[in-house]
Amino acid sequence: MGQFDANATRDQLEQMEREFARKRAAAALRRAAELARLSEERIFADGRGTVWTYLVVDGSFARLCGCETECASLEVPGELDGYPVREIDAEALSGLDAPREIICSACIEAIGSYAFRSCANLRRLVLPAATSRFSSSWIARCPNIVELVLPGALEVIEADVLACPTVQAIEIGTGTRAVKPGAFEKGRIRELLIDRRNAYLSTDGTCIYSADGAELVAMACRVSEYEVAAGCQRLGEKAFAGAAELAHVTLPEGLESIGPFAFAYTGISSLACPSTLVEIGRKAFLRCPRLREVYLNEGLRSIGSEAFAGSALVGLRVPASVEDIGRSVTVRTGVRHSGAAATFSVDAGNAVFFIDGQGCLYARRIDGVHLMEMLDPDVTSYDVRAGTVAVDEKAFSYHAAIESVVLPEGLKRIGDGAFRVCRKLREVKLPSSVVSVGADAFIDTALERIAIPDGLCDIGLRAFVTDGAHHEGRPPSLREIVVSPGNPRFFMHAGMLCRRTSTGANVVVFTNSCAQVAFPEMVEAVEDYAFNNAFGIEELRLNARLNSIGACGLSVECAIRTVSIEVAEPIEGRTSFLLRFPETSRSVHGFLLALGAFGSLYLPDIMAQYDSCIAGSRDYHAPGDSGNASAYEQVKLICGRLQDSVLLTESNRKRYCTLIVENIEEICVDIARHDDRATLGMLTDLSLLTADNIGAVIEAVNRLQDASMTGYLLELKRIRFGRSRADYDL
Repeated sequence: MGQFDANATRDQLEQMEREFARKRAAAALRRAAELARLSEERIFADGRGTVWTYLVVDGSFARLCGCETECASLEVPGELDGYPVREIDAEALSGLDAPREIICSACIEAIGSYAFRSCANLRRLVLPAATSRFSSSWIARCPNIVELVLPGALEVIEADVLACPTVQAIEIGTGTRAVKPGAFEKGRIRELLIDRRNAYLSTDGTCIYSADGAELVAMACRVSEYEVAAGCQRLGEKAFAGAAELAHVTLPEGLESIGPFAFAYTGISSLACPSTLVEIGRKAFLRCPRLREVYLNEGLRSIGSEAFAGSALVGLRVPASVEDIGRSVTVRTGVRHSGAAATFSVDAGNAVFFIDGQGCLYARRIDGVHLMEMLDPDVTSYDVRAGTVAVDEKAFSYHAAIESVVLPEGLKRIGDGAFRVCRKLREVKLPSSVVSVGADAFIDTALERIAIPDGLCDIGLRAFVTDGAHHEGRPPSLREIVVSPGNPRFFMHAGMLCRRTSTGANVVVFTNSCAQVAFPEMVEAVEDYAFNNAFGIEELRLNARLNSIGACGLSVECAIRTVSIEVAEPIEGRTSFLLRFPETSRSVHGFLLALGAFGSLYLPDIMAQYDSCIAGSRDYHAPGDSGNASAYEQVKLICGRLQDSVLLTESNRKRYCTLIVENIEEICVDIARHDDRATLGMLTDLSLLTADNIGAVIEAVNRLQDASMTGYLLELKRIRFGRSRADYDL
């Protein structure tokens, strides 16, 4: 509570309680309305000796509530006493030991939570044809269930259908249109049936296909070898994903597309692509630990990002027909990308892509040559090929070894995240030809110096938020930025790189090079992480036009002594405010709350947090704590706020007064050590040093054996409160 307004917190708690009360009242009304619809519980015994309990809803249909049975095969009726059964209540048939099979009438439309839970011997459950949803709670704690007939009106099969690991046989009804990707990934199905009347899906007993056979939707039953049916044109997303037993797949001629994650985490060891294949989706063969050989066909046009990432692949030849290659296609594999022993190659006839001897992949585009990606993970320094016009998005991102990159003249663009999290990258020189640097281009790199050329007109957000400025609690690596005098868009001021805008300017990043930082009058915004983890700032002056602060924009990591804030519209006649922070570690946290956590300079909130910072700067229960301000330092700031009380909330005023009165002796002793009679006078003027406590204060100060201060306090007491006989004895 030390950093927050207690009254505001109490108001929030009261508001939450009112909201809870409103919700409870609404729930009570709903319960009352529901009860009004229901009859009293009724009992029905069928011809097989099973006793059913039920409720009549709205006088028109029955809701099944429970039953007593000793039969192994339990058939849930569709009618009770002439009322059609439309619902099974929550937990209605839970905890039954006798049934090995439960067959629900087709007409039942709704089933409550945990309806069949803890049926210890249940092996087969036939769900109603009219039910349109499935809940895994229905069969929770049914340890022996092996066969499940799904609701007939269930449109999409989700992963929770196989949440019970013992299920081995599934029957899909007539209304199921689709299977969510990965629904069978963790299942152990041995038998699969699909109702012949289903117009959307079909099966060969192992896999689920679309009704026309054009798409293989999912492998349901686990096998070690499988031949995809002739006529299949697409393997759907996650079609075989997770099938670790699958060692070999034969793909038919006519297949055109392998979807995302189609073979992820499978056990296949090799793959021959049919001549008709056009597309391999992203992560299609992700983490296939045995996959060593893939033979790509001429005619293939697209290879998705991370298509073979984390596999055992030892080589890859990209055909001449390929027009699109995603990122990190062979990352974390055994493929070699550079040198004489390279096993990654691009056919010479490819009109778009080529790879150089150092493992860097380039693409020919309409505007010129683009550096697409550095594939070799061990390169430490690299000279970008002459004639390159762009370093594409994420081209070097997360490269763990790269330390320096030389960019050629003629390069115009550096894409978003191009060098993101290259933590060893210390040296990059921007050529004079570069016109744009994308968002996050050098975020979390170790760059120490950047020179901004004349023609650079666009720097994306967080582009130069370097190592230490993003998350780590240490000074940012970037310590020097030089802007060419001829650049019309960017300029330096007091260690800040600033961007001119149509209405003013933004602070892009701070270089940690100035102790006194004053924002230019034209600055309107501080961009994301501009001052995050900044060290060494002693004074900070914020201008009146500043209206936007990005994420962690002013989250410094230093105990700033003074912060000056100017406002455009006078507040209680004031247009500037000077905040003096205690020189303690707590003041850093206070400043983060006061400025770093806000998206704009809303002064009432800032001043409230400033007051909380002062009040929390000393813990009187742990006076020796190195993070504490001295009592004297704290009381000077408090007295200043009480005398100049602009935007001082009543709760913070009371908090200040209570803090001083409760610790008055310790505070006055510290004031006496500093021989500050004016502050003692201020405490008296503020009615904090009173007739009730001045005697104890005099006793405490007298123990310092400071006759001068003791005498001053006695005189202060005589003038303000009168003298007692005890004073003469003292």
